[in-house]
Amino acid sequence: MPVSYLISLDERSSDRTGGGDQAAIRLINRLLAEGVPVQWAQEEILAGERSYPAGTFFLSLPFKIESKIPCDVIVLWLEQQARREGLLCIQKTAEQLSTRSIALVPPRIALFYDHTTYDNALMHFLAFRGMGFEAALVNAEDLLQDDDDPDSILARSNVFVMPGGSMHFSSFASEEEALQGLENIRRFIYKGGGYIGVCAGATEALMGNPHPDLNIVDASYRADWFESRDAIAGDWEWRSLIGPLYLEIVNPSHPIMFGYSQGSPSLSSGPLVRMDYFGGPSIF
Repeated sequence: MPVSYLISLDERSSDRTGGGDQAAIRLINRLLAEGVPVQWAQEEILAGERSYPAGTFFLSLPFKIESKIPCDVIVLWLEQQARREGLLCIQKTAEQLSTRSIALVPPRIALFYDHTTYDNALMHFLAFRGMGFEAALVNAEDLLQDDDDPDSILARSNVFVMPGGSMHFSSFASEEEALQGLENIRRFIYKGGGYIGVCAGATEALMGNPHPDLNIVDASYRADWFESRDAIAGDWEWRSLIGPLYLEIVNPSHPIMFGYSQGSPSLSSGPLVRMDYFGGPSIF
């Protein structure tokens, strides 16, 4: 008899902390770490009298994993963890699911960290580890390793994260080394690696950036906000915009925003998504 478990981030936890999404992601990462095949639905799922939005995660029984732990033991643990976390987002169905989906690959994160990232990198590191992601701290010297070397940090990662801070690529000992490090990151991205840039890490990816950075995103930023000391002109206006923002997801089918469905009542999963803004440049 086919059995599937669906994990949707569109529903909230029943606990008072509202941490249902993060708890669900922790469970998914634990499953992936054990080699459990978890799928990511690319279209709506119909199961019984209920529909689940695109972006829902699911696993179907039976499955076999390398450790040879029986799948019924795995799902018993999953049910126990869901009850312990107070999760409402895990549902069981006796139907065989047939939908277009992608098999998840465990994220292996390379997180840049040195004096230019201040405390930002460490806060990212703790947040990633808290949700069960594998993350390694790397520096400029690590980025000089050729990604064709299987022992290099980029070869062992599938996501590179550049946090906020100041002029990260000034950390290289010379301009020649900076150009080599930038080229290695570009090659990593062009070969399928993911890039996440936060604040300064985002501007360093822009083609409209006046500095010789990555230049991989066709966008620019409001550099004039940094040039004037006149509050009316905007220099100090962006610094005062610190706090929670609610973003409207206008294209939830875009690969970057996929999984944030329209019409959801949850502020964590669209169409309004909360983001904590700490004063950074406006990208356009």
